[in-house]
Amino acid sequence: MTGVAQSDPSYMPSALLSKSIADYNANLKDLQSFLRSQPNILTEICTEQSAKNTHKEVCQVVEPTIINVRTSGSEAANDAQKQIQENLQEQGYITLNVKDLVELECERGTDIGLKIKKDAWNADAGVVVDVLKRVIYSGIDGHSKFLLCGFPESIDQARAFEENCAKIAAIVYTTAKGSTTVEIKDNNLSDKNIDTLFSK
Repeated sequence: MTGVAQSDPSYMPSALLSKSIADYNANLKDLQSFLRSQPNILTEICTEQSAKNTHKEVCQVVEPTIINVRTSGSEAANDAQKQIQENLQEQGYITLNVKDLVELECERGTDIGLKIKKDAWNADAGVVVDVLKRVIYSGIDGHSKFLLCGFPESIDQARAFEENCAKIAAIVYTTAKGSTTVEIKDNNLSDKNIDTLFSK
């Protein structure tokens, strides 16, 4: 336990601290009762288990933030994409390069890797989604913000990802001249906006 000196701005006398804790517990009971009475609002997770298992349960409930980063393939666009990735990585986003992840599965000889070797991986979005799902929901270091690069490449792949893994919150793409555009999807997948985005 770390002691706090009376000169510290966060110091609180023990009597006030005890009252604050009691108020917190009383308010928590009222809040829990209210939330439990509302349908589909509260998910309770037991913390009387290992931190790893607790976090795994949290990851099953909390939707990760996925940003799809796309380029037109030009040199200027690739430079712009690198800059976007660097900026977002500074904000805690982890880049998931699908091609690298798929190759790693094949090298490791996992069940998914063997299936990928047997079939053309880009022909079966479900296999790639399984690879991504394993990484996104692994709970490693508490990460829940990801940059998705190299997938999805088609409307069907986008649907498979959103239906079986997570929603794509935003799509960032660069034009041939290197200018950057961000489209916020607001978790609303529709034929119209996906078709437009994937034609750019």
